[in-house]
Amino acid sequence: MILTCQLDRLLAADSDAYLNGICHWCAEANSNVNLVSFDLSNEVYFVTPLPLEGMYDDFGYSVQVLNGSVAVILNHVKAMSFHVSILGVLGVKESWVRLFNVGPLACIQHPIGAWKEAIYSSEHQMIN
Repeated sequence: MILTCQLDRLLAADSDAYLNGICHWCAEANSNVNLVSFDLSNEVYFVTPLPLEGMYDDFGYSVQVLNGSVAVILNHVKAMSFHVSILGVLGVKESWVRLFNVGPLACIQHPIGAWKEAIYSSEHQMIN
């Protein structure tokens, strides 16, 4: 199988998710950070730009499954805050829904995971 998706590079190989037969990860294309989703059953991929409004400088991200949806946790490093969004429709940037903003939190450097409806930090603290 050969994919014909033009991506410049894979980003954060440890930040991926699997939900309902679809694998999700981040990749860069044309200097934009995107969520790439590959449906294993019909071998179709979708590229969805991440919701980076307000993220103009140093930021990190984590792809997670949150409450049955694909989610991205954006970590604004300088502002010490997090933005949690879920994706409504694969391939449609406008379908990202921001659930909440957290911060500023000086004691938490980055989220590492989500479970049910909570986000956890590397310090094993529940963030929301």
